[in-house]
Amino acid sequence: MPSLIRVGVPAVVGAAAWALARQARTATVRDRLRAHDVRTTSWLPAAVRAPLLRSLERAGVQTEPVIAVQVWAIAVGAAIAISLPFGVTFVIVVALVALVGPPVALFSARHRGRRRFDLALPDALRSLAADVRAGATLRGAIGRVSTSPSAVAPDFARIAARLRLGASVTDALHPWVVERSSASVRVVVGALGCVDAVGGAPGPALEGLAASLSDRVAVAAEARAQSAQARISAIVVGLAPLGYLVFSAAIDAAAVRALIERPLSRVCFLIAIGLDLLAVEWMRRIVRDPEDAT
Repeated sequence: MPSLIRVGVPAVVGAAAWALARQARTATVRDRLRAHDVRTTSWLPAAVRAPLLRSLERAGVQTEPVIAVQVWAIAVGAAIAISLPFGVTFVIVVALVALVGPPVALFSARHRGRRRFDLALPDALRSLAADVRAGATLRGAIGRVSTSPSAVAPDFARIAARLRLGASVTDALHPWVVERSSASVRVVVGALGCVDAVGGAPGPALEGLAASLSDRVAVAAEARAQSAQARISAIVVGLAPLGYLVFSAAIDAAAVRALIERPLSRVCFLIAIGLDLLAVEWMRRIVRDPEDAT
């Protein structure tokens, strides 16, 4: 049995690494072909795929839900294979961590996509102002931003598509408030609507709005920076016991078996894990990001 484990674990890990490398090579090609494939074939149920896609977008992860689930399954399998020599209880703990870890990380990064969007929005407004100053129409300026590599390009692409279908600028911008629930978007929609209705020289107004949004992003970033040390401390305090357990298992498996082989030891182990998770949640609430309230 030990010989089988010594041979099987490297084989499983090698197969997982090969699968991930092959996935990385073909992901770019699939992204290019996705624009030409109108079919939506997926073995994931719609009830799972749609929420997962929204979570990936909120976290700023540019990948398909199917690929994310495949990588997650490979990581869980590799973790279980590596932990096999340390006993059934340790395998269960590692499997639970591997199963719960990626969703928790995805939930923790749920504001990353919004932050990238808010950071890119002032630059998009400056681009609109520059194009309008150069003589372009507001419609043409929106179309140019929609083809840029900016994080706001997908949103402006939808606006440009509505404009090409014959909608006015105000009507094309109005659904944006529903698509992107953000105070910055509401301000921009109101400003662009006024520019379209009033006319005149919108360049200074758009540049002033861009400067205001940039200041708002800077203030939010400074607030997060001030609380970064507390958040990192919460992560370290929460993960240090688990990291020490994994390290101990790697250098002395007998010590871990002594910890979990007796019923009373298992109860103490589970209580310790529960208290550790409770401490992490407590500290997370203390240093909670203000965006969590929105």
